[in-house]
Amino acid sequence: MSNSAYEQSSSQTSRSHVMARLIRRTFKRPARVFLPLVLAPALAIGSLVLSPAIAHAVVPSVTTPLPVGQTTPATMAMFGSTIVWDTLRSSDGGSTWERIDLPEGPSPAALCFTDATHGWAVGERLWWTSDGGATWAVEASGFAAEWGAPALCGIDALDADHAWAVGLGGVILSTVDSDDDTAAPSTVDDGDRLWHADAATVHLRVTDIGSSGVARTEYRVDGETTWRDGDEVPFNAPLDHRGDGEHWITYRSVDVAGNVEPARFCPVLIDTRGPQTWAHAARQVDRRVTVRFRYRVNDLLSPYASLRLVIYDYRTGSPDRRRVRKVIEKARVRTGRDLSLPFRLDLPAGDYWYDLYATDLAGNESPSPYHGMFKVR
Repeated sequence: MSNSAYEQSSSQTSRSHVMARLIRRTFKRPARVFLPLVLAPALAIGSLVLSPAIAHAVVPSVTTPLPVGQTTPATMAMFGSTIVWDTLRSSDGGSTWERIDLPEGPSPAALCFTDATHGWAVGERLWWTSDGGATWAVEASGFAAEWGAPALCGIDALDADHAWAVGLGGVILSTVDSDDDTAAPSTVDDGDRLWHADAATVHLRVTDIGSSGVARTEYRVDGETTWRDGDEVPFNAPLDHRGDGEHWITYRSVDVAGNVEPARFCPVLIDTRGPQTWAHAARQVDRRVTVRFRYRVNDLLSPYASLRLVIYDYRTGSPDRRRVRKVIEKARVRTGRDLSLPFRLDLPAGDYWYDLYATDLAGNESPSPYHGMFKVR
């Protein structure tokens, strides 16, 4: 779609209109085609992400002369010295203002500008401007207000040719014409990039920006040369540890128009082995001194682990009958390194056992803790 389609001239003929069915409603659309898409209910009455123009807009000073009778505006967009504020426009950074008229409708519910000249507005209609908001043209209509709220309530755009509007009733409009779809689909994954001790499945979700329709989503695993169709990629975690390691998914989507998305990547981390612990403490230590407890946690895959040191009275019998004297925990320690754990020894004189436990990032616990003893003098 060329930018010339957005230029206005006095000799411009009326645009051709085609009918397109939306959810429980129809609307007229000009040569720049607005295509209906399915929108998730969570977005049905929300607004899209604000464009940089709105996100960085600065409200003019209260001393700026505004036209008489102007109330607090609801929407605003700014590029350079051009400010569009509800139904007002300033081309000199807010020093002077002029009122603008939106054809066939009241004040907009949302504004979005992609540069100093091209912008969009939504409400009971969808408007477009190519001169910084000085004049506006109706792009789509037939969206009457419901329950006191405008039917179109959000607008966002990537550039002058690609804009999306969202409204009540689960409606989303796109300026991209499916007869001239040059935009590749966009696919995302729900991988969490965390270590897993159990089987994991990554789901792929695709959005066809150009609206010609999704032909397929495909993926490869761990350097495979052949693409496989599908939007779910399962990974097993067998007890013999054959599935352990860092796996990589390469995925992409292709639309009906033949546009191929650049490949994207997602790691899947499987670890079914627990860490091993080792520790060393002096055989005899004095009371009320700071002890440096030396230890090491080894794990084949997980770079970090949590640590738990349990000190209890020396006595015979099963572990559940031991009297625990002290528990020291660290939420995150490096694996594969010799480390020390300083702590204040405030135990009475006597003999003590200790057990050192570790849990890796996948949640695997030590198969058996490191067990030792020391004497407090």
